[in-house]
Amino acid sequence: ADGRVKPDVVAPGERIDGPLPNLGFGRLDGTSMAAPHVSGVAALLMARHPELIGKPARVKAIIMESATSLGR
Repeated sequence: ADGRVKPDVVAPGERIDGPLPNLGFGRLDGTSMAAPHVSGVAALLMARHPELIGKPARVKAIIMESATSLGR
């Protein structure tokens, strides 16, 4: 709606092994599998560089600048 091309960045979200309800384990797909990858990167960045805490735009910029294009 704001004219920008989306998504800004993508992460692995297909065939991700992870925990399932009732102590199970399985392979899942979707944004609920991709979001933890990006969240984890953001958390690691802020843990290593505390000056980034409270600066979500800068964290996003670093993630986007360091991403590798898959050419898709």
